[in-house]
Amino acid sequence: MMKKIRFFIPGSWKERKYVAKMNAKGWMLTGVKGLRYYFQSQDTSTSADNLSIDFLSTSLTLEENKALSHEYKHFVVRKIPFYQATVIYLYGTHSPNTIELSEHTKTELDFLKQFASDVLNFKNIMIITFMLVWTLLLTLSETQKISLPFFIVQLPLIALFIIWILSIITRYQTKKKITFLEKQSGVFNEDWVPTRTIILRNLSQQPNIDAFSFLGKWRVITANKKGNTFYYQLQSHYSEDDIKATIMEELGVKEHQITVVSQFGLFPIGWFGFS
Repeated sequence: MMKKIRFFIPGSWKERKYVAKMNAKGWMLTGVKGLRYYFQSQDTSTSADNLSIDFLSTSLTLEENKALSHEYKHFVVRKIPFYQATVIYLYGTHSPNTIELSEHTKTELDFLKQFASDVLNFKNIMIITFMLVWTLLLTLSETQKISLPFFIVQLPLIALFIIWILSIITRYQTKKKITFLEKQSGVFNEDWVPTRTIILRNLSQQPNIDAFSFLGKWRVITANKKGNTFYYQLQSHYSEDDIKATIMEELGVKEHQITVVSQFGLFPIGWFGFS
């Protein structure tokens, strides 16, 4: 038995890669408790390619447990505290007829969206807390009620900066996985749709944007005086590359005639973690 302490978002790509790597080395996951991952040595390692991770919104029933035991060589169930989600690590199969967990994607999306929201809330709380502590230490130091080294006074700001950076990285990775799952499943979050500016240049006439309605919601902004450059806003879940490729194919234009600018391309507010 071997214990490893690691911090991963449950079910994330990094966690799967780590568990698969350990599996390829001959260590099979036997349990997860908090940040502790427990592995057991095995004589013949199951192929890491056969490792999969599924999500459920509820705990496994006795019948589901028996079914998984019959279909899979080994599996580990992990209940995520404070979330309505259960992660199942599945090793290999006894037969090619593997069990399909239909609610996998939706449950994982719900978990990731809630997790991203919680990270933002935690960051905001920490900003307020550490700013109050820093202000208090600064006030006490300046009024000479207590004598504190400069480094001690600045500790809250250092801690705040570290938390800020970590929250940005975590939210970026989480949103990246959310976008991937939404594209894969076709289940998008309608509460927020990315808005992009589309610029079409050197056209002989104004294009019929109704032909691209499947890409999202279009809005005409303006055109230049010559009438050969047109500006639009597009709310769409499709990537910039997909949008550009579709317009190029439909209009028969070159890549240099199309510019797709995201909100982050105009001004990177979202990058700083304020959204």
